[in-house]
Amino acid sequence: MKQVVANLCGGMGNQMFQYAAAYALARQNSVPLTLDLTWFEAVAGSAGGGVTARKYALSPFALPVSLVSSTPARLPSRFERAWRRIFPARAQAHVYSEPAFTYDAALFERTVPVTLDGYFQSYRYFEAVAQDIRDQFSTPRALSEASRAMLDKIRSVDAVCIHVRRGDYVTDAAANAFHGLCGLDYYQRGLAYLESQASAQRECFVFSDDPQWVRENMILPLPMTVVDINGPDAAHEDLWLMAACRDFVIANSSMSWWGSWLGAHPEKQVIAPLKWFQDDRHDTRDLIPQDWVRL
Repeated sequence: MKQVVANLCGGMGNQMFQYAAAYALARQNSVPLTLDLTWFEAVAGSAGGGVTARKYALSPFALPVSLVSSTPARLPSRFERAWRRIFPARAQAHVYSEPAFTYDAALFERTVPVTLDGYFQSYRYFEAVAQDIRDQFSTPRALSEASRAMLDKIRSVDAVCIHVRRGDYVTDAAANAFHGLCGLDYYQRGLAYLESQASAQRECFVFSDDPQWVRENMILPLPMTVVDINGPDAAHEDLWLMAACRDFVIANSSMSWWGSWLGAHPEKQVIAPLKWFQDDRHDTRDLIPQDWVRL
């Protein structure tokens, strides 16, 4: 069957990147798109060592896809990619394994059927279908009562979205060594930059997987609301609340990358960290859109 298959892995933001690249390739070839969910079965209950157990997180979005999970569960994608690099002649011809973190135009030269294996963390993969991606990820099916009230509050002010990513970046030594953390000084500099560009009164809405830490440690020069109404299983609601803000100071996180990319204000400004990874092996030049500011 001629189709594009995406091997999904990681959290919601990572899954969104993988879906968007695969959708662009499927659209180019006018073939169906299938999402393979095997990775989530393979790593269930095996958190640690830099790999955090996750769930398939794209079901709240109305995506034109089929879903499949293979049995028995295979190895996680990162191990498969290493295997293919060591034994390239034995790799399946129909599998495209992402060769580097940077954008690879060769993806769109592949014939179908093809299975995509990688993270594809670049907006360049889906530039040609950007409006489709915005439509598919931006329209809420439903919001909880608490999220609806927060959305009204966000829309009533000149809202700045601030995302503080901690979680396994703090608790898992391997994840911390690879990703690193954005310091409080980064957020101060980001807000100072925004204030230098506009005089309108602003209010900060802080999204974090560690809201208590934010309350105890983050002191901002603007009114601050900590958005802690949604748990991990409702991350899509936080995404929609983020996107409703005007401006953004994001963490080194795919979640806040997507929240800011989906933001629709015509004069939005996005501040992103200059150093996306603590580990410098990844070249991030194709990750951040050119009109975003890196500090």
